[in-house]
Amino acid sequence: MSDTVTLPSAEKIAERSTDVPWYEKTIPAEKLDGAARELLENYSKIPPSEVESHVYNIVRFPFTKECNKAWSVFPFPCIGGFRFLDLAIASSPYYPTLLSRLSTSDTKFLDLGCCVGQELRKLVHDGAPSEKLYGCDLRSEFYDVGYDLFKDKDTLKTTFLTADIFDEENEDLKKLEGDIDVVYAGSFLHLFGWDDQVKICKRLTKILKKEGSVVMGRQVGEVTAGERTHTVDTSRTLFVHNKESFERMWKEVGESTGTKVCCHHYHLLHLLHPSGSRTDLRLCSGGWSVRWSIQDLLTGERIKIRAGFCLQCSGSNSQIASGHLVR
Repeated sequence: MSDTVTLPSAEKIAERSTDVPWYEKTIPAEKLDGAARELLENYSKIPPSEVESHVYNIVRFPFTKECNKAWSVFPFPCIGGFRFLDLAIASSPYYPTLLSRLSTSDTKFLDLGCCVGQELRKLVHDGAPSEKLYGCDLRSEFYDVGYDLFKDKDTLKTTFLTADIFDEENEDLKKLEGDIDVVYAGSFLHLFGWDDQVKICKRLTKILKKEGSVVMGRQVGEVTAGERTHTVDTSRTLFVHNKESFERMWKEVGESTGTKVCCHHYHLLHLLHPSGSRTDLRLCSGGWSVRWSIQDLLTGERIKIRAGFCLQCSGSNSQIASGHLVR
């Protein structure tokens, strides 16, 4: 198996060409075998026989006036590989606690880089009040795709923000500062280089409440951390973490923000084969998916965040998961 992937040209990206490594011509069968199908059938009320064609027509090229196509908004790997159908947040052992918090308290949740809002719909379908949920993305067109995909524009009360996380003057994000209890950053940090990841994490410490707040997430990782060429924009680099680098990044964030950060239990789950079906994760050929586990500061209960990470704040102290490597 080759360790290299031929990266597409900027022109192909700009033209929304399907001639890129992460574009699946058909929906992989496993993407509609479980939670995604259940959500579309029972939340969106789409007849079982129409689910596959509905998803394909909504997210695929070409763009039409009747319906924004997700691929035409931006050809992210999560769109090309139908990875957005994984509903990854629900696989976290913290998920039941999150649902409980949203259902029984004034907890507010932000999905950072929410794309079409699939994780938000999963939360609502599982009982979370939609008015307690916020979604944020750089491209507002994804929100229209989400409304069409899930058929809930007239019922969903979630607040969607169009914002650049690096824009310190964005009024919508400034209004959220100190008001969010849980942030989910799924497949988000790994899109950026080291310096930008640090900036994002610093911004999250402003958005979060200071007591009992949590950051959840998931991303690509590698045994050997370092800069990699960005798949979608070859003029940029991204930073892929291992345990040591992730811990070091949060230490830097903590020192610059006055936040105490403790790191432990970082897990690399499985190899991502560039020749396999997980083409959406070819951000780094031969990379790994990542899991962190943490010690819950509020209950003392050890929890594991599958394919993700968790930062929990208690007063002026914060705790971020990291730790040892496992194969």
